[in-house]
Amino acid sequence: MRMEPQIWDALIEVTKRENLSVHQLCSLVAERSCRPESLTAAIRVFLLAYFRSAATEDGHLRAKHGNSDLLGQISAVFPDVANDSGAPTRPH
Repeated sequence: MRMEPQIWDALIEVTKRENLSVHQLCSLVAERSCRPESLTAAIRVFLLAYFRSAATEDGHLRAKHGNSDLLGQISAVFPDVANDSGAPTRPH
């Protein structure tokens, strides 16, 4: 599977928390996915749902979400994709 390093990191974090191998977790997702031809997409959707279900209001407050610094939060996720003004740009 081809996925971004951050997706791999999230997948490995879930496998550690759930005491599963990557193969076991991917197999479970594949078995239950409504689009088995796109395992990578199904894994991304699963990871999003997994971490969203773990998110709490307290966690959002501690992470300073909703403080009008969305650009800073995006830049923290994608540090090398910014122009001189600090605004995100599309990679070429």
